[in-house]
Amino acid sequence: MPEPKRLYFIALFPPERLKKQIENIRLEFSEKYKCYEALKPPVHITLKAPFFYPEDEENSLVEGFNQLASGCKPFKVELNNFSFFKNHTIYIHVAESRAFNDFQKDLIFFITQQFPDLSLNKYDSEFNPHLTIAYRDIPQSRFKEIKAEYSSKELYAVFELKNFHLLKHDSHKWDVISSYSFK
Repeated sequence: MPEPKRLYFIALFPPERLKKQIENIRLEFSEKYKCYEALKPPVHITLKAPFFYPEDEENSLVEGFNQLASGCKPFKVELNNFSFFKNHTIYIHVAESRAFNDFQKDLIFFITQQFPDLSLNKYDSEFNPHLTIAYRDIPQSRFKEIKAEYSSKELYAVFELKNFHLLKHDSHKWDVISSYSFK
């Protein structure tokens, strides 16, 4: 019988102080609008959308991404205000960055070469980096009001990105199973 597959994803985390600030924004939003879905994962920027992989082969992921990280250099990430996906998601916008886009493309290419059985989806090729504030359970009747409120809010931050993380879902929450520092 084949080993069970588990759900994984690859993400970036902002520095701890900024991560706490964004978590507070998410908490305030959830309390005000009774939206809780976005609180389940940690504050992050997705690099590779969630994918299933055999848990007994997890070590090959861990080692493979160590190899990738050894060739990466830190780069700046700029956060610039709030934006929206249609009428279902509010997020903090990550400014366009060649270094960021190149890193994500290199990651996806690396995955296709090293893990050809690992499935890719449209989010992997249509990369739109962001930090989610709310999604899935936003009341549609209030979205216009919410959009107006968050369109006028300002948030700006710049930080140097020095690592990325592999996370695994344990049926209840996402856990970081490995972190990779750029050289």
